[in-house]
Amino acid sequence: MAQPKWATPSRQAQLVSIFIRSRGFCVFGHKACGIPSHYYEVYIEGLITDWKAQDRQQDTAQWQEERKRFSGVLVEGHDWIGYFC
Repeated sequence: MAQPKWATPSRQAQLVSIFIRSRGFCVFGHKACGIPSHYYEVYIEGLITDWKAQDRQQDTAQWQEERKRFSGVLVEGHDWIGYFC
């Protein structure tokens, strides 16, 4: 089964590190933490959402760069038929 794009080896290692450090509970080390957003499961959901947003931004930037490179290739009025053969 294919891994999601956000699940790079370094990001997976980061999740494991957070889990080991927090033991699946409060990621900030509080003993009796009553803040739900500090718990591992909730915390990593936000982290993964941020990673997905970063990946989208990177994809968009790459697409725009590629678009810039190819925008000057086509010239109006030029007959491109057979040009690349």
